[in-house]
Amino acid sequence: MDKVIALILLVLFSSCQKNEYFGPVNVSDDSILESQTSNLLYIGCEGNFQYNNASLSVLNLEEDKVENDVFSRTNGFQVGDVLQSILHHGDSLYLVINNSGLIRIINDSTFEQIAVIEGFNSPRYMLMIDRKHAVVSDFGGQELTVIDVSNAQIIDKVSTATWTERMVQVEDKLYVSNMTDSSVLVFGLPSFNLSAEIDLGIEPSYLFEGKTDVMIVGNGKSGSRIVKLDQFNQTQAIQSFNTRLSGAVLYDSIIYLLRNNVVNQLNVSTLESISFNHAAQTPYSIFVDQSGIYISDVLDYLSKGKVLKYSHSSELLNTCNTGLIPQALAR
Repeated sequence: MDKVIALILLVLFSSCQKNEYFGPVNVSDDSILESQTSNLLYIGCEGNFQYNNASLSVLNLEEDKVENDVFSRTNGFQVGDVLQSILHHGDSLYLVINNSGLIRIINDSTFEQIAVIEGFNSPRYMLMIDRKHAVVSDFGGQELTVIDVSNAQIIDKVSTATWTERMVQVEDKLYVSNMTDSSVLVFGLPSFNLSAEIDLGIEPSYLFEGKTDVMIVGNGKSGSRIVKLDQFNQTQAIQSFNTRLSGAVLYDSIIYLLRNNVVNQLNVSTLESISFNHAAQTPYSIFVDQSGIYISDVLDYLSKGKVLKYSHSSELLNTCNTGLIPQALAR
């Protein structure tokens, strides 16, 4: 009984758990929903497949306080089925809802919905390729979709005949993960003509933009590896691991690799590597910027998750409760 009471008190008084959602609420005076700060971490929570319970949480980095379900509390309806990724562009957030086949555009401070873009099969990630246009990858549609963000309209479809995932742009080339064939597709811009396909022999799970090259983090059945792809489409193996990765991100010339209970940090210039142990039970994704290192923890995929914040010196600073299956982290 004492353990139960202690657990209840911990949940009630945690500094990072506030305003659990039980329906529409009146927003309090000190709520992030009325805050003027722009120092926010947006946390996209996938929810369970086919349960329409995806959600958006927001962490105020100045006060270390989190608000959960900010989209549904603001708009009066749910985000949708599987919030896959978030793109922050201008003063808008683009919420890519995979199993709902749509993208919701919301204001980045009021969280009010501005528009909805439909016409996708299973959208995955969105990348701006110039000030006006973005491209969206797709799991089931075997195509890339080009969007005019000025009017929230689909303007083109580019056939790929494959499951596409992450994307990066280097100069006038668009590099796209081909998850079906374990390769990278290279398109010329703005024509979207396919100029090359580079076989990797491993799923290109993460792509990162270099000055003239692309760093690829691939996952396989028995492990993972980092590959450098130069401007001449030549590959160079950088490092290998005997475990699959849960997440990867590039920040300030360092690739942060999330695997099991460890975060590896690889300097892409010197190839020096350091690591630290993290406390996430089931690590799912990682995000890094000047404010710290953030790791999402999905626990058992059925309970509401957490986000752990570490300093750049690997000190655990904070743990915040979120919605179900936190995955997409964005500033």
